[in-house]
Amino acid sequence: MEYNIRIGVMEDDARVKELYQELLNTVYPNDAVPGYSDDYLDEYFDEIGEDICFIAEYDGKTVGYITVQIMRMTSGDYGYLDDIAVTEEHRSKGVGSMLIARAENYITKLNLNEVFLHVEQSNTRAKKLYERLGFKEYRMDGNRFCMNKLFS
Repeated sequence: MEYNIRIGVMEDDARVKELYQELLNTVYPNDAVPGYSDDYLDEYFDEIGEDICFIAEYDGKTVGYITVQIMRMTSGDYGYLDDIAVTEEHRSKGVGSMLIARAENYITKLNLNEVFLHVEQSNTRAKKLYERLGFKEYRMDGNRFCMNKLFS
């Protein structure tokens, strides 16, 4: 299978929201968890700031995405992988790894040397992926692991 990774645009908003809801239903199968608010994704599509969304496509259809926030802090700058979702039929086919690699490439091009993400304790499949890609447990934040990766 050949996947294409591209920068997300405002027209991707509805499909990204669908993928996010699918992710929520997978991670929290017994809970009604609301998805994104109407304008939540705007910052990733506006082309003004540094936050960005990457889209994974297969055969012209959006099958996954990753949102990346660039955090500019007095204590140091870093990238944050806000959300990563891949539709069920395309999981375990390298799509998540490709999206993360594209996000990491973007972060390092901005001369940042660290990236963080959160993963639910119950989402062992995702945590194993992140560990395989070099992420380490940084701390616990409630019922989620905060993980980080350093670039040299």
